[in-house]
Amino acid sequence: MDISFIVTIYNKKKSVVERCLKSIKKMNDLSHEIIVIDDGSDTEMKDCYYKLSQKYNAQYYYQSNQGVSSARNLGIKKANGKYIFFVDCDDIVLNSKIQKKHIVNDPELVIFNVIKEDKLSGAETIKEIQVPNNNKFVTSAELASNLIEDGLMNWVYGKLYSTSFLRSHEIKFNTSIKTGEDLDFVVKVANNAVRTKYFSLSVYRYEFDPSTGNGRIEIDPIGAIRDTNYVYQLRKKIVDEYHLKKNIASINVEQTLQTYFEFYCYCISKHLITKNIYKELSKKVNLVESTSTLSLSTKVKSKIVNKNMRNSAYFYYKIRKIYKNLG
Repeated sequence: MDISFIVTIYNKKKSVVERCLKSIKKMNDLSHEIIVIDDGSDTEMKDCYYKLSQKYNAQYYYQSNQGVSSARNLGIKKANGKYIFFVDCDDIVLNSKIQKKHIVNDPELVIFNVIKEDKLSGAETIKEIQVPNNNKFVTSAELASNLIEDGLMNWVYGKLYSTSFLRSHEIKFNTSIKTGEDLDFVVKVANNAVRTKYFSLSVYRYEFDPSTGNGRIEIDPIGAIRDTNYVYQLRKKIVDEYHLKKNIASINVEQTLQTYFEFYCYCISKHLITKNIYKELSKKVNLVESTSTLSLSTKVKSKIVNKNMRNSAYFYYKIRKIYKNLG
């Protein structure tokens, strides 16, 4: 068995899940299996997914709702393939492009491009990385700077992971974080792998839904702030370990402060801000602010948060929402 496609599901429409499974069955050059992990869907949907799994000759496993990280860890345990490919059930796999030549010399990690489609605007972008693309192995140092910027390496998607490598290094998803779990996993793989390949070839279509992140904020605002800090510290460690340039380090700072600002604006617009939430947010913003020279735009946004300028944040959120809706 060449590839185990691990598909995680939680209360998604039947048509969306079937589209995903159908796309995987188009594999034509490598042997594969499909493992469906249902993370606690409702009884009606559970029965639906079981029947779909039978239709597409997929293995079906059900667990109580524990989050996508736990579901993926179960998938790693159940996988029989030489490689694992993670799939979100509302995305599409373009796997007819994955071929035997991509796994020659037994790489531990194979990275492909991902097509990102914004569900709100319909805009498409191809996410790729800047490393040598000459069919030779890529070093962890060459990958390091790509782990700092939000993009291809920020997702677990569009990559083949050696199953034996993951198990021998006991690499799993961190179930204690809800945001940044993909990056955390990819960093652990990239830091330990000595045989990594990159092919500038799109094999996955990721349908980005902004509302998903907002839903996480509403459920656990403090957790969202702490997860953002976790990602910041993780990237800061990469910058320090690989002695990356200041301009790379500043990307981490700018992205983190931008995330905190967006969080603040969203919470103001939805009346979610409490004294404790603001105290935690302000503390984390000040922690990041002191580490780098900031652009003018980021300085203004940080000031809005630090001065608790709620009217400015609300105005920004509404204007940006209108702008996005206009496309």
